[in-house]
Amino acid sequence: MTDYRDILDFCVRRNPALIYVAIGCAQGHNSPQHRTAQQFPPFIRAPNGWPKGEVIAVLIDPALEPDTELQGLIDADGDPEVAFLTARQEFHWDNPRDKQFIRYLCGMMMRTHRTTQLIVQDYTGEEIAGHLSRFMWEIGRGLQERALFDVSYGTMGGCFLDFSTVRILRNPDTGTFIQPQYMTLAQGIAHGVASAGAGAGAGEGADVAKPYYHIPVHYMRRIATERIQALRLYGHRTLRCLRDSSEERPPWLSDAAVLEKLSPIAYIYGIPLPTITPDRLTALLTHFMTDLATIADATVPIQELIAEPTSDDLCNAMYILRDTALGSRSGSG
Repeated sequence: MTDYRDILDFCVRRNPALIYVAIGCAQGHNSPQHRTAQQFPPFIRAPNGWPKGEVIAVLIDPALEPDTELQGLIDADGDPEVAFLTARQEFHWDNPRDKQFIRYLCGMMMRTHRTTQLIVQDYTGEEIAGHLSRFMWEIGRGLQERALFDVSYGTMGGCFLDFSTVRILRNPDTGTFIQPQYMTLAQGIAHGVASAGAGAGAGEGADVAKPYYHIPVHYMRRIATERIQALRLYGHRTLRCLRDSSEERPPWLSDAAVLEKLSPIAYIYGIPLPTITPDRLTALLTHFMTDLATIADATVPIQELIAEPTSDDLCNAMYILRDTALGSRSGSG
């Protein structure tokens, strides 16, 4: 099976518990002792905590091994409820046809396959979480509960994924994905924050059989840091330039660049950002600072900080609130 249409038709006819898409997963170039579990990873095997049902594994790579070798993966594991579908071709996220294939899978789940979940893993090293953000804009906010792009949550390069450290965050009641990168910080913490030894990327000593739903504190800290950096560089600086015509706006701070960096954050906080205006940037900064102050249980003069002619005081306040809520680590930004 090599055509996307055939794969989509197959998925539509079935009602799988999970669809797993592995991009760049050929193993023929590796010697037997150096082959990895990219095609049939532990997290899609039974027992795996998924609702009972079939797993469809879609493997995309022009150098995929023959089907008989792939069937041997199932035979060796004794898991008959996995169907392998192959597309022996290259995949590029900037190719509309390739990207549309993933979008169709997402749309199919949300429209008709209400119990199916989707995991997409790119083993070429491509950062793919941002694509899910854009699909959420197009398909609906609930998509992040059903689709997971990158089981390492951005902590490991796709080519070098250590499967022994993978802990997929899932709601213990519904089995749906928990993805704090698409939540406010307060919402993420409300799910429960665990120490680094009890969650995604926990590594040695973690119970691999347990469905994890506590969010590692270092993961929440990283999300907070990424938002602080984006809002400082692209949010507050742009706001300063718009408020004060004497402050020159550098070429890298174009409207397109600002929208690319801030639109995912604006979506999380419910701020429409079709265009860049002082009011919308102020609203976004206010919502994020309120979120930080909430998890830190602190009171700060948010509007005064946003109104400052430099970003220093605002940035310092953001990092202090982050450290108060999520702890400080030497050497982190």
